[in-house]
Amino acid sequence: MTTESGKPRGFLTVMSQPSGATVELDGGYVGKTPLVLEHAFDRRDYRLAVLMDGYRLWEKEVSPDPVSRSINQVAVLE
Repeated sequence: MTTESGKPRGFLTVMSQPSGATVELDGGYVGKTPLVLEHAFDRRDYRLAVLMDGYRLWEKEVSPDPVSRSINQVAVLE
C-alpha cells in the first residue's frame, strides 16, 4: 500500500490493558486504544506513549517493521 506520492503506508496498531487509554506518537495525540491507524511511516524511531488517569505512563521507542511498515504494540498499564 502506498500514498499518492508513492510513499509506503503501514498501520499503527496499539492495544492496552485497560482499553480506552490515550495514545501519543512523538508527543502528538493520535487516538484511544484499541487503535488502528493507517500512516506513512518514515524509517526512523518514534516515541510511543500510552496514558490513562490513575496509571503510570507507558513509553517505548518503536520503529516500523521494514517489510510491513507497521508498528504493532500492546501496553499493559500499571
